Amino acid sequence: MGFYAQVIVPLLCDFGLDRPFVARYRRELLGHASGNILEIGFGTGLNLPFYAPHVRKVTTVDPNVGMYRRAHRRIKQAGIEVDRRLLGGERLPFEGGTFDCVVSTFTLCSIEQVDQAVREVYRVLKPGGKLLLLEHGQESPFSREFRCVCPGGAPESWCAVLRCRRAGRRPSFLAL
Repeated sequence: MGFYAQVIVPLLCDFGLDRPFVARYRRELLGHASGNILEIGFGTGLNLPFYAPHVRKVTTVDPNVGMYRRAHRRIKQAGIEVDRRLLGGERLPFEGGTFDCVVSTFTLCSIEQVDQAVREVYRVLKPGGKLLLLEHGQESPFSREFRCVCPGGAPESWCAVLRCRRAGRRPSFLAL
C-alpha cells in the first residue's frame, strides 16, 4: 500500500465519517453488540466510543496499517482492549463459530472479494449470533441475497441496524 492508501484515505475516512448524523446510527447499531465481538474493517476506530460500557474487548481486522496508526488515540481513550489483526476480511484466521457478534460499518464497498468476506463472516459467527451492519449506497452486497431492513429514521439507502439469526447456512435479517 502506498502513501495515498496509508495516509490520505484514513484522513478522508475520518473527515467524511466522523459526523454527528453518522454517530447517531453508530450509537444505535453498536448498542446491540455483545459477547465475543469481531469488527471487520476497523478503520480509524470511529466505532469505539459507541460500544456499550459492558464491551471490554473487540477483535478487529483491517488490512491498512495507516488506519491503525490513526486509531491509536481512539483505542487509548476508549478503554476497550483491541486485538488488532492487520489483514482483510476474505480469509479470517479464526475457527468457525468463534464470535457472538460481527460488526461492519462502511466497509463492504472497500472489500474486493466481498462474497468471500461474507462467507468468512458467517463461518466465524456462532449460530444465533448477530451481524450488525451500517452500510451506504443503493445496493448493499447483502441486498442481492438478503432483505435489508432499515429502522425508523435511517435513510432508505442505508442498511442500518440488522440482526442475523442463522438458519442452517442461510441467515435472515430482522430489524431490532
